[in-house]
Amino acid sequence: MSGRVPHPTGFVDVVLKRTGDALEATVTLPDGVSGDLFWKGKRYPLQAGSQKVSIR
Repeated sequence: MSGRVPHPTGFVDVVLKRTGDALEATVTLPDGVSGDLFWKGKRYPLQAGSQKVSIR
């Protein structure tokens, strides 16, 4: 599953991929933007640029 959301400084892109019991999230944030990914009560900090988060 993937999605794109507009942001004043660019776009936030998210790609979710299930691999066995794990979920892999690739999140891309615009320059100067940070945030958090919340999944099942757990917080995953994010920073500007592209990053992969493995969730089990």
